[in-house]
Amino acid sequence: MKKIAGILAGLFLLFSLSGCAFQNVGKFDEKDPSPNSETPLNEAKSIGDTIVGEDYSITLNGARYSTAGVLGSEPSNDKYLILDVTVENNSAEELSLSTLLLTQLQGSDSRRYDLALFADTDSPLDGSVPAQGQLRGEVAFDVKEQDAYTFSYKNGLLADSVQFEVPATSIN
Repeated sequence: MKKIAGILAGLFLLFSLSGCAFQNVGKFDEKDPSPNSETPLNEAKSIGDTIVGEDYSITLNGARYSTAGVLGSEPSNDKYLILDVTVENNSAEELSLSTLLLTQLQGSDSRRYDLALFADTDSPLDGSVPAQGQLRGEVAFDVKEQDAYTFSYKNGLLADSVQFEVPATSIN
């Protein structure tokens, strides 16, 4: 009896949480390949550009290399690539940001690079963004030196990603 009650409680929790993920899904228009974004999803932007979505906007303000880590940590690859990003919440509800779940970086070598949780950043791009508010912070990746990188951001676990191209020549 306890097993059945536990299974039912787990299923209830699963269905309750999965319903939250779909609350901001818009209607799909076959003529528009990106229903939740004003910028086509396959069109990557670069440093200084802003991508405007249905209820958010994201700006890649800048990029820099570093080898400094907290507590004496060092990059396991060549260096840290630190991206300065601003996310603006244009919705009426609070937005939760998790760089671990919503961002990724791929180099021109087609390899994905890990988040550098112990890189020395000025402020993290993690936390809550109030309705109509914004958050500016840095996200770091442990990278090998490449000709270019592609930074991807998703405004939710089930959302399509938007991309910024980061050529090595534009990194400080």
